[in-house]
Amino acid sequence: MAKVLILWPANAAVRIGSAEASLLAGLGVSTIALLRDAESVGIVLDGWAFDPVQSARAAAAALGSESECRVLLPALEVDVASASFTGGTDDSTLPRPGRTAGGTRPADR
Repeated sequence: MAKVLILWPANAAVRIGSAEASLLAGLGVSTIALLRDAESVGIVLDGWAFDPVQSARAAAAALGSESECRVLLPALEVDVASASFTGGTDDSTLPRPGRTAGGTRPADR
């Protein structure tokens, strides 16, 4: 799925309504996420049929001032999974080479 992040200053006039959603759908966008803090407004667009290289500027123009925004294209996307089947985040419980999941060596059992 292709993604793009478009950033505007917080005081920019950014619009997300049904008309804008229709324009974005025509560009292949299927999901819109709005991000905001005191300094910036960010919109993440993604979709299977969306081509951000070809359509990101048109999407930005549909949402707000194209001249005020920055368009960030993905540089890397990686899926992550739990390191163990049982889950958890405690590094001490992860198996080490030559050790079992409980932290002991096989010969120590």
